[in-house]
Amino acid sequence: MIFRTQQDIEPYQHDLLSLEECCFPEAVWDGKFWRDFFNNNHLTVIFTYFQKQIVGFIAFSCTSGKTELLKIGVKQKFRRKGFAGILIKQMIDLLDKEQTNQIFLEVRENNEAAIALYLSIGFINIGKRDKYYSDPLDNALLFVLSKDNETSL
Repeated sequence: MIFRTQQDIEPYQHDLLSLEECCFPEAVWDGKFWRDFFNNNHLTVIFTYFQKQIVGFIAFSCTSGKTELLKIGVKQKFRRKGFAGILIKQMIDLLDKEQTNQIFLEVRENNEAAIALYLSIGFINIGKRDKYYSDPLDNALLFVLSKDNETSL
């Protein structure tokens, strides 16, 4: 399911907040933050399901042919089963129709599973921000996916 406006996601706001808290207990965005992001940043959210249950989401912002992957989360018991890859593929497919040329993201340096996924899709490490994250303190690695380095999922 794809949401592009605050109005679209309003009936699912509780589901999104619950899922985010499950996936990112240390970095939850509150309802106001999500509303502001929808209203000001061309935000899109996609849910993925397993047996009619929401098990993951991806949130990204797209402007001027460039996209920033802001958050991707999958419930713990559904991780390493391909749901994150499915979400990224859905995002890429949607963005292909919109003439997006690049997708940027940042990830904790110690998140080896996410880094492996991004590299397998064709993202390239383009930099590092030292001590970017807190609780716990960690560096951020910066990645970009361009149309010419995308691989098949």
